[in-house]
Amino acid sequence: MVEPTFVALAGVGTGWVIIAVAMVMGRQPSAGIKVRRRNMMGSLGILLQGAGFAIAFGWHRATFDPVPISWGASVAALTLALGSAAFMCAAIRTLGKQWSLLPRLLEGHALIDRGPYAVVRHPIYTSMMGMMIATGVALGPDRMLLFAVVLYATGTMIRIRMEERLLTESFGESYPLYMTRVAAFVPFVHWPR
Repeated sequence: MVEPTFVALAGVGTGWVIIAVAMVMGRQPSAGIKVRRRNMMGSLGILLQGAGFAIAFGWHRATFDPVPISWGASVAALTLALGSAAFMCAAIRTLGKQWSLLPRLLEGHALIDRGPYAVVRHPIYTSMMGMMIATGVALGPDRMLLFAVVLYATGTMIRIRMEERLLTESFGESYPLYMTRVAAFVPFVHWPR
């Protein structure tokens, strides 16, 4: 009989593979398009996001063996992982040539507010948080997952603030209007700026 922990881990593993493929395949050449500006100042945010992932992946555990989980937790992890992977694929596809691992503005950069960007302004961060939670659940219940989410969310808010300064400078009033309509990275949750 198939164990629920195996199903959850298989779903999470599949989600990570989908994301890796999307990131590699989604990278479209921007040959001939000049990069106007990059934001490399989000190092602290990246560090905090990475710390959240390290904790969710089991850095704090005495053993790396997954803890047995229930079928409910397994289905939740599987659903969250595959949903997060699909959301990220849609976000990368929607951005097209504007997608990059590090924030940048290209010549002719357009404000994207359709597809996943109509749900949240930063769907890739949303997807990665979903994958982190799904991974933590699949590896077994642990109260440190909440701490991992807090670290990841803090790092993400640091990165979002820096990126949004860049976007506001580029798009003027259009971007602050978009910010009032669409939540940052948790759907329907508008945090103070």
